[in-house]
Amino acid sequence: STPALGPWNPHAVEMARDGKYRVYAFTAPRGTGLEYKFTLGSWATEALGSDGKPHQENYRLIVGPQQIYETNIAGFKSTP
Repeated sequence: STPALGPWNPHAVEMARDGKYRVYAFTAPRGTGLEYKFTLGSWATEALGSDGKPHQENYRLIVGPQQIYETNIAGFKSTP
């Protein structure tokens, strides 16, 4: 929902690998609201919730004082 996250283009932002974590850094003013989704590069490989289904709603975040935010992803849709 912001240019820093690639305006809903699933290939626009690639996360860096840090061990078992994936990391993406950007700057946004405190109080900024963001909506986003995770994919493996296309909507066909969208992240799944703990129930094994894609999230019906976007992930949401309001930027606060902390510098690190974490989201756990149960898995991804299979590649068609």
